[in-house]
Amino acid sequence: MRNRRPLSRGVRVNDTALSRGRLERFRGASTLGCWFRSDRGKTIVTGVSQWDDYSGNAFHVVQAVEAEQPTVVAAAYNGRPGVRFTSAANQMLLRVNTNIIGTGAYTIIWAGKIRASAGAEGLFGNMKAAAGVGLYNDTGPVRSVFAPGVAVMTDGSVQTTSAEIQIATRAAGAAPSLSINGVDQGALTGASSSMGDVSATGSLVVGANWLGAISAPSDSDAIECAIFNRVTNTSETARILKYVGAQAGIATA
Repeated sequence: MRNRRPLSRGVRVNDTALSRGRLERFRGASTLGCWFRSDRGKTIVTGVSQWDDYSGNAFHVVQAVEAEQPTVVAAAYNGRPGVRFTSAANQMLLRVNTNIIGTGAYTIIWAGKIRASAGAEGLFGNMKAAAGVGLYNDTGPVRSVFAPGVAVMTDGSVQTTSAEIQIATRAAGAAPSLSINGVDQGALTGASSSMGDVSATGSLVVGANWLGAISAPSDSDAIECAIFNRVTNTSETARILKYVGAQAGIATA
């Protein structure tokens, strides 16, 4: 099988290291905080004990408790591998004391399959008790960008049990925006005054929310997820969406 196009190829960006177009130069660029690929970098014990950060920053997420380790699914969606999280077992991967999104601006990307919609379900985020951000399915049912201790930024669309690409962006001091499979969800509701100010005490988490303890574990198959510590522009976001769609086998608008 031919290798799929890497995330950076053909994506023109402001960061010179990103604009050169090869994955090896893309990794380690200052604006890419973390990048997890389900086809790379998984350490298996009973399940996945570590998922390596492919950005070059070594923000690997781990799980030492074997019963709470997610599993690997060879064909999570359209033949693509996925890291499978099961809520009943409180499965998640975590890195504490990690600040990726800094004091405000970010682009956060999650691609995968939501297998069940039975309440609040954390997918991926960089958060602490008073701030941060996460993508998740909320009760309601709605899709949400989660600002711990501040607000839930809801888009009002119905939860599904399907494959999705969620991309949230936020400029410092502004409300976030959310797209699902390339469709802009419009203005999000809720306060956003502290979103993004994570500090070094924040945590990076996949498969749930983490505010010093696990909450809202999900039934999800993560295929690819990443965080930039800046807002990607319209052209960049469109090209990233195209790549992630191809990598995850998910149709986009």
